[in-house]
Order: sequence, then C-alpha cells, then structure tokens
Amino acid sequence: MDRLPPPLDLAATKQGLGAWTTEQIAGYLGKGYSARAGSFGPMNAVIANSTRHLTPADLRAIAVYLASLGGADYEGPAATAEEGRPGRPLYEEHCRECHGDSGRGGLFDGPPLAGSAVVQGEDASSLINVILYGSDRPESIASPAWEAMPAYADRLDDGEIAALGNYLRASWGNRAPPVTPERVARQRGGD
Repeated sequence: MDRLPPPLDLAATKQGLGAWTTEQIAGYLGKGYSARAGSFGPMNAVIANSTRHLTPADLRAIAVYLASLGGADYEGPAATAEEGRPGRPLYEEHCRECHGDSGRGGLFDGPPLAGSAVVQGEDASSLINVILYGSDRPESIASPAWEAMPAYADRLDDGEIAALGNYLRASWGNRAPPVTPERVARQRGGD
C-alpha cells in the first residue's frame, strides 16, 4: 500500500513556509527539525541520505530559494470551531502532553501544531498520515528534539481521526479545509 502523501505546499504562504525564517528552513533540512517542525515520512529519507550532508552555505542557499517562492494563501472553506469541537477531548487525551495546551509544542516535547504546514495543508493527506501511522526520526539523524509520535490507526476510528484533524485545523489560528471520515477511510485503505 502506497501511503505517500502529495508534497506539502512549500510556497511562502501561511500554509507553507511563509512563517519560517531562512535559518529555520536550513536547520530543518540539515538536522530534520527546527523550532517549527520535525521531519517524518519520506522527508526523513531526504534528510538522512541527502540534505544533512550539505554544507551550511548550500543549506542556506536552498532555504533562501524556498523562502522566495510565491503563492497565494488558502482562502477556501476552512474547518470551523464547531467542526473542531468534537476533536478537543481526543487532543487532550492523546496529544496535549507533547504539543501543549497552546498547540505550540516545545523543542523537547513535540513539534508545534499552531501554524504548522502539515496541519494547514490544503490537502490533509500528510496530517492524516501522521495521525494514522505516527512518525519516526531516522537513527542517522542525531537530534536532541522530538522522539517518535505513536500511530493511532489501531486506537482511533475514522470519525475520531477526522474530528481530531478538524480540531487541529480550526485551532490556534490555523486555517484549512475540514477533514471527513470518508477521506480518512480512503487514506487508511490506501487510496
């Protein structure tokens, strides 16, 4: 089963890298984490096998380029607070310990969800994947930051994962389309 999501929006928008500094982008590419995110999924292989071997000057050049990409902020329908409400107890039970009440996480706790490109991606595939299947940091990336996130595919049903996704997408200033149980079911099934 192919679980690779479409690539995240890397344009310099609120949903992409628009809020990241050049140093944060370069650090992420070189170490697999920054104050804004930790790598997971196919990006782990990119960092472990490629970008962590680049010079600081090369990482900065790539970061400057990525920060320069243009794009329009997402302005379509977004998950509402009402749609997010059923996910709050799930967040409090499964996520709050690492990501915090404010969704800002912490370098030794969990990556921030507030302002996250994964949470706010117009396509929810990456968000659904990380909730379903968790995330690991490759052993080859020496990071003092976040450890693995557990998978919830066996703990939460499709409706609960959609509710949790909607809570994340409607909280802390995030703005992204709602997640449906049907979308989660398709992704869980490999579509």
